[in-house]
Amino acid sequence: MPKPLRGSASSGVMRLEKLHTGFSTADTSYPELVYSPGQLSVRFNSSSGHPVRVEFSGVAAFSWQENNDSLFPGEPWDGPCELFDSPLMALHPTGFTLHSVAGLRHIRFNFNAWGRLDVLCVKFSAAA
Repeated sequence: MPKPLRGSASSGVMRLEKLHTGFSTADTSYPELVYSPGQLSVRFNSSSGHPVRVEFSGVAAFSWQENNDSLFPGEPWDGPCELFDSPLMALHPTGFTLHSVAGLRHIRFNFNAWGRLDVLCVKFSAAA
């Protein structure tokens, strides 16, 4: 059994929850990322070819990684989740950056064919 992952000081153990977004990140086209201060837009076509646009606001940090081979226990290989008490959240305490405000969330989208997108943001919405 894997050991719990150490996160921020609030609980000490990272956990995750799968998100039900109404769209899939499995077998999509390569995602297009467009960033402006505090805002991130992600566009891709679903496996059936339908365009999907996800808008993140209050973005404090994001990263794209081509390889998503290292998953946390219970993390979907081809879907979105929210990470709580993650090491990335610990690096961005409230007030540390322009958009590090109360309510910051760590959202992760795993695109099984392409890679992983991690976003620290206040909220996100999708148009499929």
